[in-house]
Amino acid sequence: KEIVVSDLPQSAELLSKWLSGEKGSTVKIFKAQKGENLKLIEMCKRNAAEKLSEKKANGVRTNKLMLQIAQMLGLDETPTRFEMYDVSNFGADSIVGGMIVWENGRFKRSDYKKFKFDEALAPDDYRYTFEMLERRLARLDIQSEGFEKKPDIIFLDGGLGHLNAVLPLFKDRNIKVFGLVKDRKHRTRGIASVDGEVDIRTNPAVFKLFTLLQDEV
Repeated sequence: KEIVVSDLPQSAELLSKWLSGEKGSTVKIFKAQKGENLKLIEMCKRNAAEKLSEKKANGVRTNKLMLQIAQMLGLDETPTRFEMYDVSNFGADSIVGGMIVWENGRFKRSDYKKFKFDEALAPDDYRYTFEMLERRLARLDIQSEGFEKKPDIIFLDGGLGHLNAVLPLFKDRNIKVFGLVKDRKHRTRGIASVDGEVDIRTNPAVFKLFTLLQDEV
């Protein structure tokens, strides 16, 4: 019935009429002057300021983390979009590839994809990883819906073998591709490239991020 605002807009009367029509009864819009209404507005302002501060701080942390990853991997530019891929084998007749996306500091689940494979042959992670990336890049080339965004980096949930298997696909493409090396507990311990392996365990924040990425995919 009542909408309390910190500052009354010039269109308050028009808004009140429109909202009253939508509600089917009178809706009043008025500026908080004193008492509980003023306390309510002040609380809203504090909450909003705190949320804004948290968002800004998170942005700073994310930018710093992306910069650290860029430095660790020897990249010229700070990445904003990662894609990670993995193949799950549940017998020869149930092989599925997964693609997850990390963009601007958060998972972008609306861009996730699954890849199904027609041929049910003996499990071959290298072959299926190659086919999955081949299909993804082909869809990028034709700007297929859901595949039109180009990643800055592609990570494969597998080491140097997986990386070598797909490298021919990335010739003449401005997309960096890396493999993930696991420790005995199956957690990502390092990032593999053609130039060697980078140990990420020395940076807790980077290690935590790649643990999250690995769990997600």
